[in-house]
Amino acid sequence: MGTRAEEFGPYLVYEQIGVGGMASVHRAEAHGIEGFSRPIALKRMLPHVADDATLVQSFVREARLASHLRHENVAQTYELGKVGDIYFIAMELVTGRNVRELLKQCVKVIGPMPVPIALNILNQLCDALDYAHNLCDETGSPLNIIHRDVSPSNLLISEGSGVLKLIDFGIAKARGNGMQTLSGVVKGKFGYMAPEYIAGRLDARADLFAVGVIAHELLSNRPLFQGRDDMDTLLRVKDMPIEPPSRFNPSVPSQVDEIVMTALARDPDKRWQHATALRTAMTTVTKRLGLVAMNTQVVEWIDWAFTQRKEDSDPDISISQGTLQHAMPPSASGPMTKLDRPISEPSLAAASGSLTVPRPSQPHRVSRPSHPQPTQRPSQPHPVQRPSQPQPIQRPSQPQPIQRPSQPQQIPHHDHAGIGSPASSGSITTPAISITAAEVTAAAADMSRQMRRSQPRKAVAPVGSGTSRGSRRVVIAVLLMLAAVGAAAVVYFALPYFS
Repeated sequence: MGTRAEEFGPYLVYEQIGVGGMASVHRAEAHGIEGFSRPIALKRMLPHVADDATLVQSFVREARLASHLRHENVAQTYELGKVGDIYFIAMELVTGRNVRELLKQCVKVIGPMPVPIALNILNQLCDALDYAHNLCDETGSPLNIIHRDVSPSNLLISEGSGVLKLIDFGIAKARGNGMQTLSGVVKGKFGYMAPEYIAGRLDARADLFAVGVIAHELLSNRPLFQGRDDMDTLLRVKDMPIEPPSRFNPSVPSQVDEIVMTALARDPDKRWQHATALRTAMTTVTKRLGLVAMNTQVVEWIDWAFTQRKEDSDPDISISQGTLQHAMPPSASGPMTKLDRPISEPSLAAASGSLTVPRPSQPHRVSRPSHPQPTQRPSQPHPVQRPSQPQPIQRPSQPQPIQRPSQPQQIPHHDHAGIGSPASSGSITTPAISITAAEVTAAAADMSRQMRRSQPRKAVAPVGSGTSRGSRRVVIAVLLMLAAVGAAAVVYFALPYFS
């Protein structure tokens, strides 16, 4: 271990891990036969207190009360004993950090802890108080235990499991045999006392006020009632206006604000009436908003938090509908439970939606170039490529014979000058014809000669009759030209259907 051990009865005592007004706490080991050993926390009365019978009685009463507590979130008590004149209590050794140390690290270095981590710690604390407030003795009679000192320094988080342990029931109030405390005596830390407790009235709801104070400090990352001195602190507890945690930490949802502010009600009748109701409300909203963090995630985050330094801390931790972005696996989900104390309907409706994403304070502007860019044009136009010599038209040397198929072919219907438009169907039947331009010209010449031959001969008119040989030539030329035009028209319109 590296530390010289002190023998104290059956225990080897090592370094001191805490001290109070009545006792000190050391890390120790209990040894038994066959090499058996067990690490413990050994709480020993201070020597100058051993002669005060009242304090001795208070010490013994704490051990008797703690011996009834058997819960995962409460540190276990193993033994009450005495070595010489010194009384001691052997307790469960919880290796880890207390919430007070965690708050200091957040305030000085990393800023507010993630909301899911804070809610996990608060849910475990409510579990411990729910158990203690409802504990009964062997006969079934309620012990009516009130811790009276629920504060960050009495909340330990195990470094291996992330389980929270509520410790130090030394000033707890109970009604069991041998466990009664003096009435009318105010005990505890002033910054976490309920207003009615300061006035002399006390019940289990005072512990729930302390839970509200711790919740506010975890979420807002600042002390709530801490003043310049004890009197200033007490005055703040009594009269100071209380702002919701989201006033200092915008990531806190309004539904969580409502739960915390109900726990901080100065009138106990307006506060959560039982730890069960507070725990159920917190668990329900945690699941509904997707802010569940597992104990292992709490361990990972605490390990990360205490590796940070003020100069290089920049926690990349954000909440996105139930996830922690810093070393956090997906949140576990479970069945929804019913609220013992209903939350207002608008709050429940808002809880089903997603959290608001903050917008930047200044809109982003689209950057434009300072000078317009000119259109890129080619330096030299590309010349048009033309052939050096015109290509002659290829004509066949010999006319092609007309090909007549044995079977008619179906050709599609076209509406060119009324050609090929049958009345009933969309196609016509015609033989395939192949014809050349030379044949068309020869046919036109033959037609012209036949027209001249078919006309009757007329007597030659005498001179002065108005008709001359020249006029006849003009008429013949016109007729030939018309015949040629007609033949060309036939070729133009008929070739698409015959080719």
